[in-house]
Amino acid sequence: MNLVLNQENRPAILTTMLGETELVLLRFTGQDAVNDLFEYRVEAVSLNADIDLNALMGTHAHVAFSNQQHGPRFYDGIITDAETLGVGDGGYLYSLTLRPWLWLADQRQNQRIFHNKTVVEIIEEVFGDWAEASQPLFDNRLLQDYPVLEYTVQFGETDRNFICRQMERFGINYCFDHQAGAHTLVMTDDPLSFSAIAGGTRDYYNSVEDHNADDEHFWDWQSGRGLTTGAVKLTDFNFKTPKASMQVSQLSNRSHPHGQIESYAYPGDYLEAGTGKGLSQTRLKQIESADHRQRIVGNAPSLSSGMSLDLTGDDIPGRQAGTLICLEARHSYSANGYQSGGSGGDMASFSGEYVLTPVDAPILPPRKTHVPRIHGPQTAMVVGEGEIDCDEYGRVLVHFHWDLQKAYSMRCRVLQHSAAGEYGGMVIPRIGMEAVVEFLEGDPDKPLVTGCVFNGKTDRPYSLPAHKTKHVIRADTHEGAGFNEISFEAQAGQENMAIHAQKDQTIRVLNDQSANISANRVEQIGANASLNVAANSMERVGANKNISVGGGGMGLLKMLMPLVQAGGKFMKKGANKAGSGAGVGGFAGVVAGVSDLPNELAAIAMKGQFTGSGGHRSAGGADQLGKGATMARLLQMIMPSTGTMNVTVEKYKKETVGAGSTEQVGLAKNVLVGNVLTTSVGKLMQTKVGEDYDLETKKSIFSRTRKHTLHAKDKFVIGGPGGTIIIDNSGITIKTKHLKVKSPKVDFTSGAPDQVDALKSDKPFAQDCKGK
Repeated sequence: MNLVLNQENRPAILTTMLGETELVLLRFTGQDAVNDLFEYRVEAVSLNADIDLNALMGTHAHVAFSNQQHGPRFYDGIITDAETLGVGDGGYLYSLTLRPWLWLADQRQNQRIFHNKTVVEIIEEVFGDWAEASQPLFDNRLLQDYPVLEYTVQFGETDRNFICRQMERFGINYCFDHQAGAHTLVMTDDPLSFSAIAGGTRDYYNSVEDHNADDEHFWDWQSGRGLTTGAVKLTDFNFKTPKASMQVSQLSNRSHPHGQIESYAYPGDYLEAGTGKGLSQTRLKQIESADHRQRIVGNAPSLSSGMSLDLTGDDIPGRQAGTLICLEARHSYSANGYQSGGSGGDMASFSGEYVLTPVDAPILPPRKTHVPRIHGPQTAMVVGEGEIDCDEYGRVLVHFHWDLQKAYSMRCRVLQHSAAGEYGGMVIPRIGMEAVVEFLEGDPDKPLVTGCVFNGKTDRPYSLPAHKTKHVIRADTHEGAGFNEISFEAQAGQENMAIHAQKDQTIRVLNDQSANISANRVEQIGANASLNVAANSMERVGANKNISVGGGGMGLLKMLMPLVQAGGKFMKKGANKAGSGAGVGGFAGVVAGVSDLPNELAAIAMKGQFTGSGGHRSAGGADQLGKGATMARLLQMIMPSTGTMNVTVEKYKKETVGAGSTEQVGLAKNVLVGNVLTTSVGKLMQTKVGEDYDLETKKSIFSRTRKHTLHAKDKFVIGGPGGTIIIDNSGITIKTKHLKVKSPKVDFTSGAPDQVDALKSDKPFAQDCKGK
């Protein structure tokens, strides 16, 4: 088999990386379409039975159709499939499949995030990864402006599907222009941006015989219409403007019956009504793009999808004049055999089927690419600056485990247990927490943080399962040591609600506050306490009350206890002397023993332990609860009787009453002053004693006044070491060993009758000289 295969002067020539003679074209078939991948199959013959198919894979190959009027027309692609077909047509047969570089992008699946980019910028960034696949790679012929997208995610999609989904989202078309050894993806958003066929026009003939076989021309025309949705209504929701009306609609101008059937969709995928209006127009045009189809058959290898042309030649009944856009093309070419080594073959061996639409009809890509949906939650790590990073809406940033580029999400809203105007819950996940993220409508572009979970790095508030009965809310101090906590212990017999405030606790009640404590209450205040009651205050103690001011140490108690006990003994002594019976004496015994020193000292020691308790990061308040209960039991031991109030002030006590004060003691009162007692009365002081009044001083009594009257109704006795003066109803009796009267003048006269009567009265006697 010594044949020489030569493609020279043939209508179509195949070129591969092996050149033009190693593989020569036998057949060319395939199809291309606007907004879709082309696929061309090439059958070739070779004299070489051992062509390295692996070397061909991924390389460019192209078929060039010659045209004397308009120049060559190339169909370029990347070899994605190659196989041997056996022997025939003068050599060894091979099959090659040519596809666009965008097909390669369909082989790579990725997950990545884009921030604050337009759809065009996103597409070009993805295209950049394929820059070596073809030169030039793409041609941007877009005329419209596109909005900046805050957050866009490629999730489990191939690069091609992701790009196509974005193009379909905004109504961007794509097709391919071909050159020798390369093909270029062309992006358009206006029909006038499509390339025109070489020469701009082609002839149409009603009869197959009425044409020159060497010229590109068409025959067999078909035209059709299709009923589509005639109205689109969209709405959406923007949490930043929740009251804004987001509903938009677009109505077609179709006048036939059922020409305005409405399609409604939510979410509309926009944040402002103005943007939504443009999207509704795009959605309607995308639907209407399925209408106005015209099918034609011809032999025009120069025509492929994404080209415009005008038809000349015979009239087509019912067709309106105007430029047409080729949406789809199917190509078929067969070359003459190579057995003779000739260069035969002509254009009669090429045929094509084409789908056209008027240039003024809507031409937008249908929304056919699968939109990824995330079914169920994911987890992600909260990221940002500092310890807590959120915006004015409480939104946080997260890093998904699948993101290999170490990017971060958009600001994600955080689910709260309630949310309304200036009230509701507010818990902001902190950096380093593992957040649970769900997605509105399953859309990867719309993440929502719904909670947090623990992991091997973030410790639980309490060790588990030892504390499995606890319910805990704990917040660590921001940029510092400490925490705030509310915890609930649900273990039977240990039920407890514990509150830990690392610094301050503020409670504001606008109406009533009620507290009912069935057993004991222990409260420790480290510094100052202030109580301000605007109206009335009432306190009732069922048993005893003990108040101690200052002197928190044991030294004060050791000093005061003897005084208190001595006061009780003094009261008991006075009661016995007065003959008051067992009532006062028994009460005095209670007073003498009211402060049990050993138990009081134990209570003070326990108070120190109680103050240091409550750091319940691991115990949940159990330590504080136990020590508080111990203190309460000690207080019961200190105050064994009921109805007793003990007040102990270390240094100074001052009581000021603005108007009046009344103190009523039912049985006995004991006042014991260690040093000085001072009483100051501004005008009148009265002391009334029902029976006896006993005044004892160990040194002296001094009384100073302008007028002093002493009066006894029955008997007045003045006694001393030297004698006694007795004044009673019988008169005045002076008993003395020795009576001395020293005076320059002494008068002894009988009194007037009225003075005698005055002496007999129960009024104090005072003799005043009216003449002086």
